[in-house]
Amino acid sequence: MERELKVKEDSIDSSGIKKDYKEAIIEYIWNGLDAGANRIDITYKKNSLDGIDSICISDNGSGIKYENLDNTFGAFLSSEKKVNSSYITTVHGSKGKGRFSFLGFANNCNWKTIYQLDDKKYKFSININAETPNKYYPSEKEEVNNEETGTIVTIYNINNLLQEQMESKELEESLLETFSWYLYLKKNENCKILLNGKEIKYSKFIDEKLTQDFVENINGEKFNIFFIHWKGNVKYKYYFHMLDENNNQKALQHTKFNNNAIGFAHSMFINSEYFNGFESLKCSKDELEEQINIDNKKNERDETYKELIKKLDVIVNKKYKEFIKEKSNILIKSFEEEKIFPEFTKDIYGKIRKKELENTVKEVYCAQPKIFKGASKEQKKIIVHFLDLLLNSDEREHILNIMENITKLSKEERESLSNVLTRTTLSCIVETIKMLDERNIVIENLKKLVFETAEFTNERNHIQKIMERNYWIFGEEYNLVTADKPFEKALSEYRYILEGYKSKREYEIENTEKKKRMDIFMCAKRPLDVYPNSSIKEENIILELKAPKVPIDKEIFQQIESYMEIIKNEPKFNSSLREWKFYAVSNQISDFIKDKYEENEAKGQPFLVKALRNYKIFIMTWDDVFKNFEHKHRFLYDKLIIDKEKLEKQFEEQEKSREGANNLTEEINKREVG
Repeated sequence: MERELKVKEDSIDSSGIKKDYKEAIIEYIWNGLDAGANRIDITYKKNSLDGIDSICISDNGSGIKYENLDNTFGAFLSSEKKVNSSYITTVHGSKGKGRFSFLGFANNCNWKTIYQLDDKKYKFSININAETPNKYYPSEKEEVNNEETGTIVTIYNINNLLQEQMESKELEESLLETFSWYLYLKKNENCKILLNGKEIKYSKFIDEKLTQDFVENINGEKFNIFFIHWKGNVKYKYYFHMLDENNNQKALQHTKFNNNAIGFAHSMFINSEYFNGFESLKCSKDELEEQINIDNKKNERDETYKELIKKLDVIVNKKYKEFIKEKSNILIKSFEEEKIFPEFTKDIYGKIRKKELENTVKEVYCAQPKIFKGASKEQKKIIVHFLDLLLNSDEREHILNIMENITKLSKEERESLSNVLTRTTLSCIVETIKMLDERNIVIENLKKLVFETAEFTNERNHIQKIMERNYWIFGEEYNLVTADKPFEKALSEYRYILEGYKSKREYEIENTEKKKRMDIFMCAKRPLDVYPNSSIKEENIILELKAPKVPIDKEIFQQIESYMEIIKNEPKFNSSLREWKFYAVSNQISDFIKDKYEENEAKGQPFLVKALRNYKIFIMTWDDVFKNFEHKHRFLYDKLIIDKEKLEKQFEEQEKSREGANNLTEEINKREVG
């Protein structure tokens, strides 16, 4: 049966139908979604030359009603679908052009559809060909049973379309760019679009970490709000999209962050019955008619709408802060990699100073992200080093003034930056006190272990385990290389840490003593720009830990000397740029060791018993270790109020036995002291 359109043939040719096959497929998908489908399948058949013979777009929507053909297929530049002034909506093809999209790249199109009327279902087909586009050919309808409603659109006699185009990433991304927001809104309805049998995933374009759903109730109206943060290239971002209950867009408004300078690409879709009768005061880009006064209907002047916008602004602002906070973490990481930050000491104080600077840089970035955008590495360094200088002077409050001169800060940004400058100072004090308090507990417990329970404390089960986690007692700047490992293994780990050697042959040591075990091996590599005048670029410490009841005598001294000889005679480790310090620690020392102290007294280094070029041996009692540590930190410990009585009471509760020594070791090692 032949029917004619109510339009001339040349009107179709000049109607602006696009020739891009991707746009045509998108139009037919919209037709299916507009018909209530929650599944769209796009498939194709190829010919013998790897060209495309036909494309099929099937859906499980409500189908096309035979009784309405004159108002659908019979009307061009018109449609029974509700005309919408927006340019992103689930109602597409509202001017009746979508069904002719195939004309841009093919000669024929066929529709097979099943629809329901009252309690019965019917099917029929429609054909349109490019030679007579002003005519369409529907078949007679016939009743069907046990078949689901839906439509299958088949485009055939296709011109110059290849298989690789139908399987291209470009086609998938075009579909995602258009439909990812819709698929997200319909995620709970199991809405799917399948391309060549594979479901396209909105998660490729949507950042689900920041994306979130909300529900707001305003003046008795319920609003389902969908905040979407994009990670793909979508056209329709930086808008509030107001949708009625059928997801027809009724109004459109820019968000306050319609700026992509920092990549905060977002959209908000608001679905509510409230918008069912909404008439926007704003015209779309392609509407030329003047705005009309429709104060008697719901529009942007409505108090509920105004309150909704306030709620949406709050949500976007909160999401922006989450986004910029995450970006600031990435910024800090990049600054680390680019070596933008100043060099800090490895001790706890250096760590706290670095943390304070990082927090300030983050807050400055959050207040004005553009401050580092486009800056060169040297410019970034200047800004960061300048902030560090101010933070470590009495002029830190000037950071706020400088920022306000560089860029206009909002009231909230000014308060936030002011708070962080105060907060980081307090945070440094609190963290320092907490760290020193924890370390004091470790020291007091260790004293108990080596003095009060010395009879039950041994090297491997107690002292060794504690020093593996608390080697800061001998120096903040060191890194643990190995604990209780043979020399050959320990020195191989050392070379790997400092120089990156991986070949086992590089680690081999030709020495009969290479199987001896180091208790603790630590190293520190000095940055050349921090110690420019020092001839020593690497410092290393080897600890020999003895049980408290074992005195350090001539035999142990000779054992340490043998360690020194291994290092001194090994070509891979005896560079004059490396300094090696050997320590032995116990509760008692023999007269032989005391004589060694006197022999080396003129060298001006406490506890030194032997020095040879860049090799030194030190013998200390545990009391020496504790006093030395306390002396280094007295200027801070004097400022702390530590409840000694409480600590003593805690120690008294520990039984003086092997079990008590085990408990003290466990208590010390659970402390997080850096």
